[in-house]
Order: sequence, then structure tokens, then C-alpha cells
Amino acid sequence: MTTTTTYEPHMVSVAEAARRLGLSRWTIRQYVDDGLLPAYRIGPRSNAPMRIRVDDIESLLRPVVELAESTTRRDEDVSGPDWQ
Repeated sequence: MTTTTTYEPHMVSVAEAARRLGLSRWTIRQYVDDGLLPAYRIGPRSNAPMRIRVDDIESLLRPVVELAESTTRRDEDVSGPDWQ
């Protein structure tokens, strides 16, 4: 019996980072320029390809805070609007 393991890269390209986050490559580059996402160049040239750590990509993800059950939705409020 042979088991197959998939390789998860430690670093990915700008295009792969954009795909994983559902953003454009331009947005990823803007995050890098703004200091929101660390990136690394491969080689000494200023136009060398950039790579981004997978852990840094995942650190951008934040949970969406859901409303507490005690909070009443507007469509469930039977008392009517406040302005009446």
C-alpha cells in the first residue's frame, strides 16, 4: 500500500496569494507596499519575483463577528421605528 502526500509550499507567488484570498494581484502588491503583508524578493534585483509566506497570508484572515442573540434585528422589532 502506497500513501501519497501533497506538498504544501512554505512560500507562494503573488498570484497564488491572490488566488488563496480571492483578491487581485494588484491588491496583494498594495498590501505589501502598505506593510500589511510581508513579502520577500528572490535575488538581489529590485524587480526579482516576490514570494509570500503562507502563514502571513493566513494571518490576514479574521473571523466575522456575529451579532449576539440578544440583539434584535430591525425586521423583528414590532414596536416600530424610533421616529414615530
